Amino acid sequence: MSEFDIIFRLEENDWSSSKEKFFVGAWHPSATLNVKVMGGAVKNISGDNWFILSSCANDSAEKTGPLHGERNQYGEYSKAILFSGYLLEPSLHTFSTSDKVFNYFNGSQASDYNGVFSLVKIEESGGKIEIRSDAFGISPLYFRIHESMILFSSNPRFLRMENDSPDLLAWRGLIQSRALSSDRTLSAEIRRFPCGSIMVNQGHNLHTLSWFNLSELPAGEKVLDRTAVADLEDSFRCAVNKCLKLQNGCNFLPLSSGYDSRRLVAHFNDLKVDFESATVRVFQRGYRDLDARYSAQMARDFGFRHKVIDLPQIEEYIQNDLRRRVLLDAETSLHTWYVSLIEGLPEGNTVVFDGLGGDVWGETGYEISDFFKGIHSKRTQKIADHIIDDSFESVFSINMPSASDVRADIRRYLEVLPESIHLADFAFLLMRTRRAISLGVQQLLPLGHLVVFPYIDLDYIKTSLNYSPFDKIEKSIQARCLERFWPQYYSYRGSRNYPKDLPSEGERIYFEQLSGRFGRMKMEINNQKGMVKFKSLLSKKARIIFRSSCCSKKALFSREWYFMGLMELVARQSRNDFFLEIATAPAE
Repeated sequence: MSEFDIIFRLEENDWSSSKEKFFVGAWHPSATLNVKVMGGAVKNISGDNWFILSSCANDSAEKTGPLHGERNQYGEYSKAILFSGYLLEPSLHTFSTSDKVFNYFNGSQASDYNGVFSLVKIEESGGKIEIRSDAFGISPLYFRIHESMILFSSNPRFLRMENDSPDLLAWRGLIQSRALSSDRTLSAEIRRFPCGSIMVNQGHNLHTLSWFNLSELPAGEKVLDRTAVADLEDSFRCAVNKCLKLQNGCNFLPLSSGYDSRRLVAHFNDLKVDFESATVRVFQRGYRDLDARYSAQMARDFGFRHKVIDLPQIEEYIQNDLRRRVLLDAETSLHTWYVSLIEGLPEGNTVVFDGLGGDVWGETGYEISDFFKGIHSKRTQKIADHIIDDSFESVFSINMPSASDVRADIRRYLEVLPESIHLADFAFLLMRTRRAISLGVQQLLPLGHLVVFPYIDLDYIKTSLNYSPFDKIEKSIQARCLERFWPQYYSYRGSRNYPKDLPSEGERIYFEQLSGRFGRMKMEINNQKGMVKFKSLLSKKARIIFRSSCCSKKALFSREWYFMGLMELVARQSRNDFFLEIATAPAE
C-alpha cells in the first residue's frame, strides 16, 4: 500500500488562520495519509487513509464546532462528520452537539436539505466518503484531486500547492464582471464544488450526482396579485422564525438602507426579537452617505440597538483590505467594508442574519426582461453577452483569454441548467450571489459566529418562484410587501429612492482609499519583481494608460477595475503562500 506525507502550513499572524473559521481534509481510496500541521493549532480527526482538520472549536466540551468523530472499540475513528453551516428542519448548525449531529445524519433524512451547509461524511472506517453541498452551493466548498486523493476545504487557499497555475479564464471573467463564473477558481487545479451535488467515493469508484433538481422548482406561471403578496409575506415570516430557532448567542443584523435588511427589521420588531444591528458608513450613488444615514434614522425612530461604524484611517484601511484579499483568496472585490463590520460584532457567539438572496427572489437579480424571453440557448447567449462584453478587448494582451472565450465558458455552464423562465434568476444566484456576494460574510466571520440567510429558505424560494419574473421586474416583491404590510418602514429613503439633492461628500475619501489600495498592490508586485509579468498582461495602449494612472486621478478612477484585478493576479502568484505539500512517503 502506498503512503503520502502531507504537510499543511498555517500562517503566523494575528488576523488569519489563528482566528478564522475553516476546514480542510483529504481522503484516498487505498493509500495511507500521514498529515503534519505546521504553524497553528487545529482540531484533527483522522484515520489511516483520511483526515479532516478544523480551526472551528468551541470552549464547551460538548460543542466541538463542525467536526465530529465516532470511535470503535479499539479507539480508532470509524466515522466522522463535518457539518459547517446550518439546516432549518431540523434546527442543526455548526455548533450543535456531536450527539445531535450524529443522531440526524446516521438516521433517515429528508430528501431536501433546507439550509446552507457543507457536509463531509467518512464511513466504514475510511472505506467510504460522501461530500455534499447545499441546494444552491452557497456554503463555500472547494476540492482538488491529486493522484486519486480527494482534497477538500472551505477555502481554496488551503488547497493551494507550490507551482499551481493560475486559471486565466477565471481571472479574465473576475476582472471584468467582479464575479467568478461557473465552478472555476483562480487556480486551475482547484474547483468550487457544484451546487446541489453529492460526490461519493467507495473504493476507487467515484460518483458525482445531483441531489437537488432545479427543474422541479415552480414554473412561475402565477400572477403576483394581492393574494400572492400575502402568501409571500407569510412564507418569509416562517423563514425568519425557522432561522430564529438556530440559537447561538445574540442575534445580529448587518443593516443597510435597502429593502432586504429593512424587511428583516420589520419582522424582528413585530416578533419582539432582541437583536443588535450595525452599519458601516460607505459612500454610494455619487459618493453619498445613504446606508448609515437612513439605517441610523430607523434605529432612532423604532428604538432598537444600532451603531454606525466608520471605516478606519487609510493605513488601517489598507491593512484591512490586504487581510480581506488574502483570506478570500482574491475571489471577490465586493464588500471591502466587511472587515470593519466584523470588528463591530457583539462579544461572544452570534447568529448573523444576512439579506443574501433577497434581490434574486424579490427582484430577479438582473432585472432585464429580455433574459426571460425566448428559447433557452438564446437566453444563455444574452446573459453571457451582458456579463462579458467586448469593452475590455483593447485592455488585455494576447496572453489573456478573449471575451468570447469567457462568454463560451459562461454559456457552457448555463446550458446545463433547466429550460425555465427563471433561468436568469438561477444564473444571477449561481454566478454572482454565490461566487462574489456571499463570500465575505461566510469566510471572514471569526470563530463562534453563525451566519443565516432567511431569503435562501427553500420554502420561501419555492413560494417566490410561483410568480412571474416580469411582475417582479415591474415592482419588486420586497417593495410590495413593505409597502402593504410595513408602510412605516417602506417610507424611509435609501439607495433606491435617495433625495437627488442629498450632498455628495465621500469622493475625497473614496479616492484616498482607492489610491491607497492601488499603491499597496503596486508595492506588492514590485517587491516580488512582478511588474514585468503584470505589464505582459496589458495591451500596449493599456500600458500607456497605466503609466498615466500613477499620477492622474481621472485615469485611475476610470481604469481601476482591470488595473487592480491584474495586479491582484500577479500579487497572489508572487506571494506563493501555498499551504499544502504532498510527497510520496519513502519506502521503509
